[in-house]
Amino acid sequence: MAETSPGSGLGGMPPVDRVKDEVERWWQTARATGERAMEVFGLTTGRHGVPAVDILEGPDKIVILVDLPGVRSDGVKLSLTGHTLQITAIRAPESLPETLKKVVHERVSGPFERSVPLLTAVDPDSVHATLHDGVLRVELQPVAASAGRQIPVQGAPGTSVT
Repeated sequence: MAETSPGSGLGGMPPVDRVKDEVERWWQTARATGERAMEVFGLTTGRHGVPAVDILEGPDKIVILVDLPGVRSDGVKLSLTGHTLQITAIRAPESLPETLKKVVHERVSGPFERSVPLLTAVDPDSVHATLHDGVLRVELQPVAASAGRQIPVQGAPGTSVT
């Protein structure tokens, strides 16, 4: 019979380490899937009214398409922080005559936010956005990755290795 040390779990790994590994795996999944992370874990997100997003990547640009029917361009705000594009928009409610009442109400109005994770660094000065026929198109230019370089290491003055 194999011996295990006190406090070790299955496979000899302490329970705390197993929990840390599992939380790290969840975190990696959340970062990789962005807004859909809750769905990956089988949870609902209550995302009624949050617009659908497509992310397209090419060698020289990233294009993000966002469905924003009924939203005017002056009702959209974009901000770029690190590897995240934050979209904030307001869909104004439809003004209806008092003689009409809503029987089915699926079109959501009001403010909403959507964070779009980017898998690569982009040039913040290159962002270009247009809103046409209810589709927001955001174009971003990826920043070329540095090729890296060798860094020489010098010894401290007065020391030598023999």
